[in-house]
Formats: sequence, structure tokens, C-alpha cells
Amino acid sequence: MPKIQIYSWQDFEADVEKIAKILKFMDRKFSYIYGPPRGGLPLAVCLSHRLDLKLTVSSPLSIQIQADADFAKDVRENALIVDDIADTGKTLKEFREAGYFIATLFWHRQSAVKPEIAIREKGNFWIQFPWEVK
Repeated sequence: MPKIQIYSWQDFEADVEKIAKILKFMDRKFSYIYGPPRGGLPLAVCLSHRLDLKLTVSSPLSIQIQADADFAKDVRENALIVDDIADTGKTLKEFREAGYFIATLFWHRQSAVKPEIAIREKGNFWIQFPWEVK
């Protein structure tokens, strides 16, 4: 059985605040926020409130395909992509390749994607997020 790290709601709230402060310090402005289901949704919802961003529930990658070129460019340049973890990088790879700004709670060195912002480094253990508790 793998070693488990418990990540609490208190940890989460503190890390949401850290991401918000880092973005403000960087003076990075976004209009949209997207978090891939399921792990990215809690972070996207909280940051959308904290930073007053429009939460998009459709992947910006699909918006790029369906929208006209100007709107697609606007979304790409103004969308913040967030996720709970960049572990293998599989979920975030297409966003990275399309040039999106990415922020995560955790990042693992093995990940194919290194986020611009990662609050914690993941070791060789399973992280139990509070929204995963059964």
C-alpha cells in the first residue's frame, strides 16, 4: 500500500491564497479560469471567486476549435489553467503545448509539464485531497 499524504481543507485554503498572491505580485491578469475535472474544479472555483475571474466549464482547448480566431486568441492569452497536481503531466500537456499559463497545487519532478506556479512539490506518495474523501 502506498504512503499517503493527507492534504486538508486548511492546506487548500492557504494554497489558494498563495496562488492568488503570487499572481497579484506577478501582475498577471486573466479573464477566464479553467480547471480540468475533477481535481482542477475545486481550485478553479475558489480562485474564480478570489480573483474575480469568469469560470469556464468548457475546456479552452475545445473553445479554440469551435470559436472564431479572434475569440480563440483572446481565451488563450487570458485564460488561467489550474489543476490539483501535475503528476505525469498528461492532463496538462495539451494546455502547455497551446501556450496556456498553468498553476497547480502540487508538481512532481517526473511531470512532462512544469507549471508556471506550483505551490508544493510531490514526493513518492499518494496525496489524498479533501474532495476525494469517501
